Amino acid sequence: MRLPTEKQETLLAWITRRAQWVDIKVAEQPRLAGTPKPVRRRIESVIKVLNRQIGDIDQRMKTRFAERKKRLESIQGVGIGTPAVLLAALPKPDPLNRREIVKLAGVAPLNHGRGKKRGKRSTWGGRATARRVLYMAALSAVRDR
Repeated sequence: MRLPTEKQETLLAWITRRAQWVDIKVAEQPRLAGTPKPVRRRIESVIKVLNRQIGDIDQRMKTRFAERKKRLESIQGVGIGTPAVLLAALPKPDPLNRREIVKLAGVAPLNHGRGKKRGKRSTWGGRATARRVLYMAALSAVRDR
């Protein structure tokens, strides 16, 4: 298995930071209800800054890995963030076959048995960020039907 490249590490760091800002924004929004006007303005300014930061990262993600990203975005349910996370979390598929990529992403059904014992097959392991983003893309694709 290859180590992630410097570009992949940087992209993954940006994706992690974006997720942190989204979490902070989600925590701030309910605080708007029922607060006095001066406090409300402060909360709104924080949300505005967070939206700007999230938008900046989205713009960076749009410009990176353009050709590979274009193929991924053509799939129903895949938005701006999905290709960026997949490209950052998973290595280039060139040296790996499809079974290895699926296993690395954590979406391959793996057996829980050993030797003569037969276990139930389920998906586990792999890269949690890739698995999470693939799940959300699949959920979005099912809803968009």
